[in-house]
Amino acid sequence: MRYSLLFFLIFFCSCQFFEKKIDTQTIIENELKTFKWDELDQYPSFEVCDDIIKFELNKNCFESTIINHFTDFIKNNDSIRFSKTNDTLILDLSISKTGKLKISSSQIQQSSDSSVLFFIKSIQESLIKLPPLYPAVKRGQYVDSRFKLPVILNTNQ
Repeated sequence: MRYSLLFFLIFFCSCQFFEKKIDTQTIIENELKTFKWDELDQYPSFEVCDDIIKFELNKNCFESTIINHFTDFIKNNDSIRFSKTNDTLILDLSISKTGKLKISSSQIQQSSDSSVLFFIKSIQESLIKLPPLYPAVKRGQYVDSRFKLPVILNTNQ
């Protein structure tokens, strides 16, 4: 009698009855609550930065490569002239999932200064000489990313 009662309890009270069942909608909602939309797992990178695994070093390499490219371009391009001696332009950098870089500036619509327009167009043309760019990564997927790059123009030097 004891064995049959024990067998009965084990058989009808198996572990499956104690499992808490969670539906997929609940899992998705929990993931979306913890998901940080404004952070990347890996910054966009150039070939020279591709071997860098640490996030901060990868970010620094990406930023310095972009800044060095634009700085060299401006120094080597004598046709760029500015009427203002001190100015700051905010360039919007958009990098697609495929690694295409596009530069725009909201100041183009606001500015009537032809030197600013010429500068933006020249910077956009300089992208041809930029090394190949790998897109940003979020959760193992390539994603579009946007950055703001302030360009401080000081012609007093």
